[in-house]
Amino acid sequence: MPNNQLFTQDLALKYVTEAILSIKTKNYYLHIPNSNPNQESAHPMAFHYTPELIYQIYGSSKYQFANNCIEIKAGEFCIIPAKTHHLKHIDKQDNSANLLISIGLQVGSSFIMQTPNKPQVKTPVFTNKIVTSNGIVYLNDIIYWGLQDNAQDIQQNLLINFLKMLKHSLIYPQKYTKVEQCLNIIKSEFYDTDINVHKIAKRIECNPEYLSQSFSKKMGIPINKYITKIRINYAQELLKDYSLSIAEISFASGYVDPSYFIRVFKQYTGQPPHASRL
Repeated sequence: MPNNQLFTQDLALKYVTEAILSIKTKNYYLHIPNSNPNQESAHPMAFHYTPELIYQIYGSSKYQFANNCIEIKAGEFCIIPAKTHHLKHIDKQDNSANLLISIGLQVGSSFIMQTPNKPQVKTPVFTNKIVTSNGIVYLNDIIYWGLQDNAQDIQQNLLINFLKMLKHSLIYPQKYTKVEQCLNIIKSEFYDTDINVHKIAKRIECNPEYLSQSFSKKMGIPINKYITKIRINYAQELLKDYSLSIAEISFASGYVDPSYFIRVFKQYTGQPPHASRL
């Protein structure tokens, strides 16, 4: 995809359709990283509480996990299990692209086009909550059958059905107002450290000032404060998992600097994060 080409709903549909045909007509390959979900890496890595699916459109992509590295080649798939630490290696000289399908906890699937020169090209298309719950079940079932012997046919059919469900949701997407689109983006991508009103407004083709005013009127809170609210609420849930460090929770909640995260958390809740575990 050329760098100046906008990643749209139609392109997401095109690549999902291509992925289905790839499974049906070729000997596809599915990577499932052999990684302990609770194993902390020596380097900051992302992790999510729901699984993700990657389809390599062209070229190849390398992903680092806590104890191994996987190279995904053109036409191949990779499912990253929930809570699995991972980091995508980016080489700006490399000519490659993949489609990352992320299952949100509060909204449906979002589609992200990743290229070396434009690592996060996202579409504001979101599916419904039925796709969310079914999608998580599908991906977890695929992971399970991927670890069983002589179960490739079952795994293949599950993957095709999952992609068909996403294809249907792209052909018949739910209609959202600008404020609802903004909410969907925040709820599914609050962990993105660069998320802000200007970038959200650009993605949903809306004037930033109009979006800010409409959002505050509808929600009774400015967008930036709502983002903080979602992040801290998520961090409070992660704190219940004692296997996660404060630094990991900070990173997963959208804060690169743990010290800054601790200050924001204390301002919002009245106590530092570690006090929630006492």
